[in-house]
Amino acid sequence: MSILMSRSLISAFNSFLTVSILLFKLASTFSNLMSKFSLRYSMSL
Repeated sequence: MSILMSRSLISAFNSFLTVSILLFKLASTFSNLMSKFSLRYSMSL
């Protein structure tokens, strides 16, 4: 029982880690796009 619980905990932690890494990559890409867009916008002004 305890081995099964620890395995499920490890798999849940791994999935949480993967999701957080994906969210971090998405956020960094979004911030890069926003900075480029704001730079072009300020240059066009």
